[in-house]
Amino acid sequence: VQCRLTLAPSRATERTMSAATSAAADPRSRARSVLKSESVFSKCPDAVIDEIMRHAKHSKVSKGEPVCRQHDPGDSMMVVLSGSFKVTTVTAEAKEVVLNFLKSGAMVGEIACFDGGERTANVVALEPCEIVTVAGRSARSRLP
Repeated sequence: VQCRLTLAPSRATERTMSAATSAAADPRSRARSVLKSESVFSKCPDAVIDEIMRHAKHSKVSKGEPVCRQHDPGDSMMVVLSGSFKVTTVTAEAKEVVLNFLKSGAMVGEIACFDGGERTANVVALEPCEIVTVAGRSARSRLP
């Protein structure tokens, strides 16, 4: 379930990301815009989002690098700031199945912030990417 909540961003999210990119170069500010626009955190007060983002980690991801693997602990979520990712799973017959493609403005693994279960899919960078990672415990501890 963690990686299944990886819907492609809506046009509103893409516009928000575009505006955030030009208005604020800070990765945490850009990720904050995504959280406030269309996510499970969209109704949270600004102070809660600010506190979650204070503990977030910005990183660059190389082409081919996984950001999560199927069956890994689901202890965080990620906001895609730039680049694109492929979401896959492996069948019992060892065949890879592509579930989704993600781009800037997408979120990965937000359910993991709440249940901490295993990742249900692999998410691999298709090109150099930037993400902001939020630890599940950080988000959980700040929600009502």
